[in-house]
Amino acid sequence: MRKINKNIKDIPISLNSKNTEKKRNELIKSKKLLSGNFNANYKAEDVKNKLNEIYHQKCAYCEQKVEQIEIEHYRPKSIYYWLIYSWDNLFFVCPKCNKFKNNYFENENERVNFEDKDLTNIHQLRDKYDKIEKPKVFNPEKENPQKLLKFDKKGKIFSKHENLQFTINLCQLNREYLTDKRKKFFDETIRIIKISISGIGSQIAQKEKLNEILKKDDTLEFTAYRNFCKEILKKMLKF
Repeated sequence: MRKINKNIKDIPISLNSKNTEKKRNELIKSKKLLSGNFNANYKAEDVKNKLNEIYHQKCAYCEQKVEQIEIEHYRPKSIYYWLIYSWDNLFFVCPKCNKFKNNYFENENERVNFEDKDLTNIHQLRDKYDKIEKPKVFNPEKENPQKLLKFDKKGKIFSKHENLQFTINLCQLNREYLTDKRKKFFDETIRIIKISISGIGSQIAQKEKLNEILKKDDTLEFTAYRNFCKEILKKMLKF
């Protein structure tokens, strides 16, 4: 998981269309999520493209590159039906994480409901709701998880941050496929580093080489794990 930089004021046109507003009003009038073609608007091409760009084609939770895009609602649309088209509520995820998270959404406090909330800024209600509810699911669009994440050499991920650990468990981010992939990434990074610095005697020169290899584009897969590799290597080289 990594910090996602989304401009919640840069809203895709489809989410502000008259058709979208009409459908939202139908749901609000019914006071529940209805069956029928209510998903098409948040799955519009401009919404997908914008999320793809923001998330660098990677899942919000496990950081895998996503071939098959799924748009997930941070606050589940089955519960928060009026937020189905809200830009600050839409995530880019892989099918597995989407399946595991499903409609689970626990809060420390009582859940908000439509009747007693102002919907004037329908695309920017996240922060207001968070203050009221105190959700347990970590939101990488709001907080930076990288300094809060820890890994072991077997590729498992964990955190002392309560909400982050809750989300790791909820989305099963230690499923075998992911831990195997992280371990391979770690082992390969260590191998490359050792080869790269093998002929360099000076620690300063080693550090420069280390930074050259590890300071890559942050769109790389498992960015947080890459940072973990860097910290381990710093300790190994006594920087």
